[in-house]
Amino acid sequence: MINHYFFLAAVADELHQSLMGSTVESILSPAMGELRLRFRQDKDVKELRLNWETNQFLFRLETEDTRLPKQYEKQLFDAWGQRVTGIYQAAFDRYWVILLENDTKIIIKCFPLHGNAILLKGEEVLSVFRRSRQKDFDFQISQLHLHQPDAAACLGAMGNHPAFAKLLQTHPLSFWENWLKHRSFLWEDTSWKVMPALGERQTSALEISEKAFRAILPAFLFRQKRDAALRQIEQQERQLLSKIEIAETSLLQLLDAVDYQTQGQLLLSHMHLLHTGAKEANLERWDQPDTVVRIKLDPALTVVENANRLFQKAKNQHIAREKQEEYLSHLLEQKEHLEAQKHVLLGLERLRDFKKVDFTIAKGQKIGQPWRVFRLHGFEIWIGKSAMGNDELLRRGHKDDIWLHARDVSGSHVLIRNAGRKIPQPLLESAASWAAFYSKGKNEQWCPVSYTERKYVRKPKGAAPGAAVVDRENVLIVPPMAPSSSE
Repeated sequence: MINHYFFLAAVADELHQSLMGSTVESILSPAMGELRLRFRQDKDVKELRLNWETNQFLFRLETEDTRLPKQYEKQLFDAWGQRVTGIYQAAFDRYWVILLENDTKIIIKCFPLHGNAILLKGEEVLSVFRRSRQKDFDFQISQLHLHQPDAAACLGAMGNHPAFAKLLQTHPLSFWENWLKHRSFLWEDTSWKVMPALGERQTSALEISEKAFRAILPAFLFRQKRDAALRQIEQQERQLLSKIEIAETSLLQLLDAVDYQTQGQLLLSHMHLLHTGAKEANLERWDQPDTVVRIKLDPALTVVENANRLFQKAKNQHIAREKQEEYLSHLLEQKEHLEAQKHVLLGLERLRDFKKVDFTIAKGQKIGQPWRVFRLHGFEIWIGKSAMGNDELLRRGHKDDIWLHARDVSGSHVLIRNAGRKIPQPLLESAASWAAFYSKGKNEQWCPVSYTERKYVRKPKGAAPGAAVVDRENVLIVPPMAPSSSE
């Protein structure tokens, strides 16, 4: 009943008594669905908040100084500085009319869905708050009647007017005959409804509107914020499931790929049967009798060189598998994180609970530079922070930069930015130790580290993040050591 004519009329009477003679100080809007009218009388400041964000028209009169931040200090209507001469409810209609000096009026349409505020000078519409309501620019003040209907007229309306006839479905006509003598209301905390009550009015209509405002608007904003967060999480979940499916398929393909390690071992074990110049070899596996493996050979290479070429492919294959497994594990962790966020989100009960929980979605987080930066002996050294950071580091590196990576284990890519200068051996060894430290070989006493020029490192199309293929490399065996400082 908070948007019903009788309650709105009671509020209008109390607003008239409270704001009569005050001056309009400002008319501001902090949101598309809210309007704030600020009134001053001597040192007293009161603010009438009108809100259409929910499926109801909510309002409250604040007597404390609730000045908005400067970004909201925008005058919407050219009515400030004018004195209020009266506030009335239109007869049998949900309009408040705020009469100001110089024949200026502010019309408040107290409807839940089509509400608005209109500024008039005489009968001319000067401005409209919700400008999307184009029909309100043609508003006619003559359609409103400000005389207050008596009890007999109200009872007649209940029998004849469709909107008022619904009241007889809640209470009999005798109830309304007695109720019209005092027109009292009460607020039900359980149902969040304004109800008619017999007897002298004990709670003012403005006090009830305050309770309704505090109960309904925060609950609506909470549901709105929670539902938006849920939609964002569910969208992230759908995207993650798609990525997980692709990653799982890619991993299966890598696991089912040609076993280059076995092929290289077969070549070495049968090298006495092979000769340089052959294009392929068909060799029987020692661990699987009657299984023949067909191996493609480079006729320009010796058997040992062909075997080493296969061992290099096996190494790259191993790294690619590890990277893909790491990427898939990362995706599954993100999925678990989103599920945990969703669980927490569904357990929230109030708008203020959002302050206790961070619902930032991983995709929307701002990240810093994707690699660590170190300086040593006048050279800048980059070390990737993640698989994605490794890819970015590889993409941004110059072809003549020196690329390093712990051999046969997953880890960070390291890049020495040499700008064409010769790299001192102590610097190369230090960078190699750092590459070993930022790898799964960091706990070993010694770790082999591959290094080569950036131009000999490439990322195969469709490979997992962080995966790379090395066409030419050298190896240093160094102790893993952490850098002393970074930027």
